[in-house]
Amino acid sequence: MASIDDGLTVITDGTVDRRGHRSPPRVHFRPAFYGDDERSQALVALTSGFGREDLPLVEWLRGPVCARIAERVESASLPVGAYESNPATSAPDLVARVAGALGVDEDAAALHLQLLALPTPTDRNVRTWNGWKTARHQKAAATLVERGLVIEDKRPRAGRQVFLPGEWIHAKKPYQPMEAWKAELIGLRRSYNRRLENPLPLPARTLPELFAHAWSLVEKGEGPA
Repeated sequence: MASIDDGLTVITDGTVDRRGHRSPPRVHFRPAFYGDDERSQALVALTSGFGREDLPLVEWLRGPVCARIAERVESASLPVGAYESNPATSAPDLVARVAGALGVDEDAAALHLQLLALPTPTDRNVRTWNGWKTARHQKAAATLVERGLVIEDKRPRAGRQVFLPGEWIHAKKPYQPMEAWKAELIGLRRSYNRRLENPLPLPARTLPELFAHAWSLVEKGEGPA
């Protein structure tokens, strides 16, 4: 190691650690050189405890989940203007199964899956993803309310009128408030005051997989309640 007068300590491989300061260290590295060697392990040790997202992001980009998501995007062959966030497009067989199980039409089934799995199913987003007009969206939502699958309410910064039953987590910008059940589903953490404390984690599943996983929990009796 070699000390520098301005308070920086440079480790032999070029990793930089600012000692004696309250702010987290600034670490600069080349992702292409990051791997399983001793230098990379030293980098992980150096940055641990500071809540840095740089290294997990690099690992995620190189890992099997990202590869599977990229493969899904490349092979999905969605119609022009279609969204993976619309399960009627990305997981039509699942939507049909949910509709049959709940005794609702496929619009209501698709909306139910979106409310179960997606972090921001605002009215505007849902209508964009699904290509719905307001009346069609309201009809699907009304069906879910009538079946007792969701509840109507007004909540700050929600951008919607229907919600899954159960605990609601408030959040300040830039975090998005949402149902506690869904936050756990997608891997969000809460702070000591039970508010959301981290932005969306790195995806662990493709969207069709996420819809299927959420529904599988409902089928097991582990859904929101």
